[in-house]
Amino acid sequence: MNATSNSGGFLGSQNIGGFGYGIGVSVGVLLLITTITLASYYCTRAQSPPNPVPRRRRVTRAPPDPAQHIVLEIGIDEATLTSYPKLLYSEVKVKWMAIRLTF
Repeated sequence: MNATSNSGGFLGSQNIGGFGYGIGVSVGVLLLITTITLASYYCTRAQSPPNPVPRRRRVTRAPPDPAQHIVLEIGIDEATLTSYPKLLYSEVKVKWMAIRLTF
């Protein structure tokens, strides 16, 4: 008689081999990815609040007074723009290269 008992079958086999482990790891990874995907979907899903009951309010506003118009100028005025020095791009490039070479 044989002292060791062989239960047989795929999982009870002593020589599953690399192919069996590969299948098991692949199935495990797929289950893990599926679980994480479903969990992130359900956890990040926006909860829509119940529709609020619309309330009607009457707001009365006075018509705007034409004397209260505000004129707002955006940007730099013409005097400031003309006070800046004007250089050609090629002149600036030559001066920049001269400054870089001194360091």
